[in-house]
Amino acid sequence: MERHAHPVHRLGRNAVRGHLDDGDPSDDGDQRQRPGHAPAEQADVLKRRQAFLEASSSFFYREGEPVSAEQAPDVFREGMLRIARATTAEERKWLTDALARLGVP
Repeated sequence: MERHAHPVHRLGRNAVRGHLDDGDPSDDGDQRQRPGHAPAEQADVLKRRQAFLEASSSFFYREGEPVSAEQAPDVFREGMLRIARATTAEERKWLTDALARLGVP
């Protein structure tokens, strides 16, 4: 499988930074520290991501309620949910550590 990279030009980079700075937690998919931003600004992005992860969610819903891995109707959905659970747990740990390094409890 071949990977493709697309350059981000100044206008695109400014648009991405604008989305991150606006505070919409659904746009905080990339939680890395952003060079050129003050630690307080970085901490704001990380805290928004932390709050987003605390909200109950799932890839799958049944009657409006999130479906857990244990409730998944097949092995593929179970796998997706188990991997997401493990990833989220590690991301939460990382966010806690990153905020501590930035001096934010």
